[in-house]
Amino acid sequence: MNPDAPGAGGSGPWEPPAAEEEQVLPDPEYFPKFKPIAKTGADPERLEYIKEMFLHGWSGYKQFAWLKDDLKPFDRTGSNWYPPGSLLATIVDSLSTLHIMGLKDELALAKAAVIERFLPPRTPSSPDVFADIGMLVNVFETTIRNVGGLLSIYDLEGDPKMLEAAVMIADRLAPALNAAYDQVLPLNQLNLQTGQAMGWGVISLAQAGSLQLEFQYLADAMRSHAKITRYPSLIPGIPPLSINPSSEQPTIQKFGVGAEADSYYEYLLKLYVSTGDKRMLDVYHTAVETLATYLIHESADGKYAYIPDVWVNETHHLRPDKSFGHLTCFIGGMFALGSHTTCPHRPAPTHATRLHKSCAARELELAAKITHTCHAAATQSPLVVGHVTERVVDEAGLELTLQLPWYMLRPETVESLFYMWRLTKDVKYRRMGWAMAVNMNKHCRDDVAFHGLRDVFNPSNPVNNMDTMETFFLAETLKYLYLLFTDDSVLPLDEYVFNTEAHPLSIRGHGRRKHVPWGKPLPY
Repeated sequence: MNPDAPGAGGSGPWEPPAAEEEQVLPDPEYFPKFKPIAKTGADPERLEYIKEMFLHGWSGYKQFAWLKDDLKPFDRTGSNWYPPGSLLATIVDSLSTLHIMGLKDELALAKAAVIERFLPPRTPSSPDVFADIGMLVNVFETTIRNVGGLLSIYDLEGDPKMLEAAVMIADRLAPALNAAYDQVLPLNQLNLQTGQAMGWGVISLAQAGSLQLEFQYLADAMRSHAKITRYPSLIPGIPPLSINPSSEQPTIQKFGVGAEADSYYEYLLKLYVSTGDKRMLDVYHTAVETLATYLIHESADGKYAYIPDVWVNETHHLRPDKSFGHLTCFIGGMFALGSHTTCPHRPAPTHATRLHKSCAARELELAAKITHTCHAAATQSPLVVGHVTERVVDEAGLELTLQLPWYMLRPETVESLFYMWRLTKDVKYRRMGWAMAVNMNKHCRDDVAFHGLRDVFNPSNPVNNMDTMETFFLAETLKYLYLLFTDDSVLPLDEYVFNTEAHPLSIRGHGRRKHVPWGKPLPY
């Protein structure tokens, strides 16, 4: 964070940058083509290595937890998130990875399970398909995993049964959106049988602002997204981390891009990439401008950057944390993707020299620095993995302190490595990703599948093993590692966008959406 920024050090109230004359770059006819990879760019040996990792995890799940939501590898059993029933979280989360890796027989088995669970033969006396879901479900998690996963495999294969299952689940989730309730924002807890939704007076920014890629066809979701993107926040373009869905009042004056907020910013950009609605791009660039000017911290040597959470007091002073969590590491990939969109060139404030560059160059530079920081923190332990919850950077130099040295098989650092490789072709990103894959396989692999670690400095001590293989390990971590070593013809970034669970969805004008014109405004 620049020490001269208003409010940064308590010297005065925070104020937005002065309005300056804007120069707009010419728009391309279509979303810009990305830098192509050489024909020899795929790495078959490493692709097979990562595929074998996936198959090891998938086989353990099949043997010990089939039809359950997730696997407990040490107990050799499965568990359901909303017992006694299952939403097939691991199966649905794995569908697009199975397709990308060419595992046709396993994909057919997974799809058969989906049809049997969500589209069983019906008679008038049949019980509700969700009669065994005994708890309120998380609307956000069910949307990104179940709806996103099913829409993705439909997009990739064209199986109408997968689309039917996605629509069925989306219809059940719809009451949580604001159409049926006197709400301006969606609620995040819902009974799938009755449609009764609850919110307990609070919804996080990510939960409210990360349903749109999946629910794009529902005007209800799009209207609530419009509410958030126009939110009159204390920091322009950066809504607070949690909001009361009825009153629209913030429940906390805390701001950031990590936990509770991450996918909101991701979806601002990806809604533009996916649809071409420039309103989303405008909101995204307003957020990026504020982040770059006031929230991003950089080391004195200019090599590293991170974005902490920030508190704002009643006099509008900013008080940043000196840390950021691993969930924030996705933003390197987001900035990299954002650097390849059409963006305005705004002259920079005199106190922020890094903003004197073009919008695209600035975003790509920040993407590289943040990705470098996340990887550098990972290399502090004997394991080169994305393993810590908190990272601390000292502005006088670089000092990374691992506050919580656990690793839950998370994908965020690998996600940014994938985007940085696709968009720069700098081989160092492949080297970083390969080291992470090898160390995951060495230290997080067990006889059954994979597990997280409570202490990456002592992985051999059984007490440090987490007895869960998270569904996002198969859906995201291994998918992004695999795509790091394919060539660009596999899910090209000018044809597909990934939802926040790494499920690819075609951009308008491509795939199953090839007949929908890119650039048509969204219905709100």
